[in-house]
Amino acid sequence: MMELKRSDCIFCDNKKLLSVDILDPFSGTDLGLFNSRTVWQLNKPMRVIVNKKYLFIIPAMFQTDLASVPRIPIVYALWGDRAHKEAIWHDYLYRTNCGLILARAQCDYLFKLAMIGRGQPWYIYRPMYRGVRLGGGSSYHQFPVNHKYIK
Repeated sequence: MMELKRSDCIFCDNKKLLSVDILDPFSGTDLGLFNSRTVWQLNKPMRVIVNKKYLFIIPAMFQTDLASVPRIPIVYALWGDRAHKEAIWHDYLYRTNCGLILARAQCDYLFKLAMIGRGQPWYIYRPMYRGVRLGGGSSYHQFPVNHKYIK
């Protein structure tokens, strides 16, 4: 296992990535609301392995709003409050200095692979993947990894 360096290319080994494994349980603290979204802060680092080769470490104190599922009752009932660890991973990849230079589509694809790797059924991961493809653009590369929504 090797920790990924900025110059590494996880999309160069294969035409298509094979796996994303999130190793650690979610350990976070609810910090409160910011723009009507609950903000969580990791209590300890979260390790993610891509293609059983590259190790990512999402640092403790990283702040995230988890999955930004619209609070429309039926939509939230179907896809809200799911895929928390995968959403942390996705939020991390969307930050400007996460350690990789990835196109937004690549970040979204890694989110989808993480959901598949964690056993989410197709009726969860497909709509959530489509949701980030349609609505995630305004969040991509807006903040650094150490950005604090709530200080």
